[in-house]
Amino acid sequence: MTMRESEALLERGLRAQQDGRTAEAVSLYLDVLRHQPDNPRACRQLGELALHNGMFAQAVDMLTIAARLMRRDAALRVNLGAAHQAMG
Repeated sequence: MTMRESEALLERGLRAQQDGRTAEAVSLYLDVLRHQPDNPRACRQLGELALHNGMFAQAVDMLTIAARLMRRDAALRVNLGAAHQAMG
């Protein structure tokens, strides 16, 4: 998968997510990760979806990967902290 193709899938995923089509968004993000396991945007979006849907362990897993890849993103770290806190 080329960078252009993965960017197109990520954009489709974001649109699906914004329109409330969560299952479609997850499928698109997972497709990106099948070809690019360390894609930070796909990891982040999956983590944020998991967080907002109460799947805190999955959120921590995905957001941890994204935070490792996007070290300077403060908002990402806030979401990762929220996921940890929600786990107890």
